[in-house]
Amino acid sequence: MRATPDRSVIETTPVTVFHIAIGPFDSNGHCPVRASVNGRTAVSELHLAESLLDLGYQALHTGVQRIEDFPAVGRALGRALFMPPVRTLLLDAARSAAASGAGLQVHMQINAPELAALPWEYLSLGSANVWKPALRADYALVRAGRRVPPPQPLPLRESLRVLAVASPGNSHCLDELARALAPGMRAGRIGLRTVTDASPTALRQALADEMPHVLHMAARIVLTPNQRLEVDLGGALDAGDLIELLADATDLRLVTLTGTEGDGQLLDIAPALCAALLIDERLPATIAFSAPLPADDAARFAALCYDQLAMGASVDLAVTVGRAALA
Repeated sequence: MRATPDRSVIETTPVTVFHIAIGPFDSNGHCPVRASVNGRTAVSELHLAESLLDLGYQALHTGVQRIEDFPAVGRALGRALFMPPVRTLLLDAARSAAASGAGLQVHMQINAPELAALPWEYLSLGSANVWKPALRADYALVRAGRRVPPPQPLPLRESLRVLAVASPGNSHCLDELARALAPGMRAGRIGLRTVTDASPTALRQALADEMPHVLHMAARIVLTPNQRLEVDLGGALDAGDLIELLADATDLRLVTLTGTEGDGQLLDIAPALCAALLIDERLPATIAFSAPLPADDAARFAALCYDQLAMGASVDLAVTVGRAALA
């Protein structure tokens, strides 16, 4: 999805994909790491402290875990992932991409559920000069899910259409979003429709009426003890039912799941799990808040991201702008 001031398709900066596959664990408990870019590969093994592995297991089975020090977790993940072979290949790829005028996109494919539950977006290296790829436009970090052919980009001849829905009790989240999006709406880049106290029926009707490019959902998502994902839309909506609801939204290219509100210190994997399930050949990208934020911060992130999309940025770079602003 991209746009120019005249709403025609533009040429995009070439992208070099640096793919990192982590896991699964083998029968001996070893976790392989394989990095690949431009026909070159590097292999290593992931060694995480037992405390981090326990964090992943607990989050996977309970849904939420409180983390007092996300930066410390990020440093531990960075040290474990970027062992010399992978780190050297990444630096070589970054230099080559810069020399050719290309952007570098780090794809992380995590093939072990207990590892996927960890907050990899916080990974970092260094102490004095800290390198955080998720905050760098030249290293845009995304999670890669199932390999499905993406749909054709939509040239935006009008404004970016955002449909924002909130579960009962969360209408204030949409008020914050409307305030944050106001400059883009006044400029004609973004159109916003909001649905408060949303139900599955109301969501289905709004999707049909608005034909949105972006669906923004301020709704609680829960991982139940029997490992069922439920979305609070006037009652518990199974993730599979949500997938069915979105099936006919032909212009939809991005879904944002904010989950519940929080102080940014709680690891909540339910939105991330739900977001991963939504990806298919019709819907190429999702954004999930794995650390729930206050409503105003969530709105500020989303507004920056959507405004970037409306001006022609790719989703990965738009998300990077939002992350950097909050950081």
